[in-house]
Amino acid sequence: MEIAVDLLRTTKKIIREICIDVDYKYTAYFCRRFKMMFSAIPAGKMRRRESLMNV
Repeated sequence: MEIAVDLLRTTKKIIREICIDVDYKYTAYFCRRFKMMFSAIPAGKMRRRESLMNV
């Protein structure tokens, strides 16, 4: 998941591509696991928050 967060921060890849890059077969499962690991913050919201912090 740390790799996924790094990809969210540094690339413009869509979540489905990041899911594949970190070896998850199903995007929905990846999204559930991501939210569980990061206190219910969805991957898309984390990306938006990171982009706002870097402005």
